[in-house]
Amino acid sequence: MKNFEEKIPEKLTGRLKKCLDFSGNLTNKRILNIGCSFGWFEKFAVKEQCKEIIGIDINEENIAKARNSINDNRVTFIQEDALNLTRFKREYFDIVTIFDVIEHLSKNLEKELFKQVYRILKINGKLVISTPYDCFLSNILDPAWYFGHRHYSQRKIPSWLKQEGFEIDSIEIKGGFNELISMIIFYFFKWVFKKEMPLKNYLNKKRDYEYNKQIENGFVTLFIGAVRK
Repeated sequence: MKNFEEKIPEKLTGRLKKCLDFSGNLTNKRILNIGCSFGWFEKFAVKEQCKEIIGIDINEENIAKARNSINDNRVTFIQEDALNLTRFKREYFDIVTIFDVIEHLSKNLEKELFKQVYRILKINGKLVISTPYDCFLSNILDPAWYFGHRHYSQRKIPSWLKQEGFEIDSIEIKGGFNELISMIIFYFFKWVFKKEMPLKNYLNKKRDYEYNKQIENGFVTLFIGAVRK
């Protein structure tokens, strides 16, 4: 069985592909990616001819991996907390992305993050969020949920965003059983055996299908697009 590798081609699953698609046109845009992990979104943004992209992550190891993955003068990686965006200028970014991050913040700090994002986004700039969706099946099949890994309804986050001055642009819920089962297998093999999960290619095809834009209903991942007014 193949050893676990955290490389961009290895980890670009249906959920991440949906994040890319949901972000829209990145050409000639200034982008901040909060929680950049190993740099998969930055690689795509450069391919799409962004003007500039900054990836921040609190994890030093993630930043090191990201820097080793991409060498382009349009990309900057910074080790920084998601709730400390004061280094960035007011109304500087065209797009801010927050993929699978807010559920890891200390509870009740989500609005503080949205307030800071509002400050650094240009007028009519776009905020893109992905996070676990709050429903019975996605809750009970997410092992981390039992240890406080938060899931969100499609009403709660839009309500917070509107309070901070955003206008909701789009909401989608994607992913199904194959995503949930794959993640259980993925984490078990990653942490216990340091190996890639079995049946990876087969399961990834199933996950891709569940996040396909032609499939209307899902129950795993909540995607929200909002515009700064």
